[in-house]
Amino acid sequence: ETDLPPYYRWHIALETPALPPVGYLSVSVEENALPYTLPQAEPGRTIENTAYRLECDAGVLTLVDKCRGRRITEIFSFEDCADAGDSYDFSPLAGDKPIPE
Repeated sequence: ETDLPPYYRWHIALETPALPPVGYLSVSVEENALPYTLPQAEPGRTIENTAYRLECDAGVLTLVDKCRGRRITEIFSFEDCADAGDSYDFSPLAGDKPIPE
């Protein structure tokens, strides 16, 4: 990622109404003296909706398809390797070999 001066970066948190597919919302940003309070994190190691549950146990993610009763363990993993890309994409470095776990 390319380091940028801090005046180019802003962190803005806002709540929006539900939008229809391909919908849009115009917002205006105004200075406010009141600080934003982050929502409290839910305890536990799972998130789910009516169709799926994502479980985290000892750093391993498992996806549960609740409709079909399937479990996919180790749904993804990280690879430690060099990146010749920029802030926008990953580009493998020529001749680099990933570091084994």
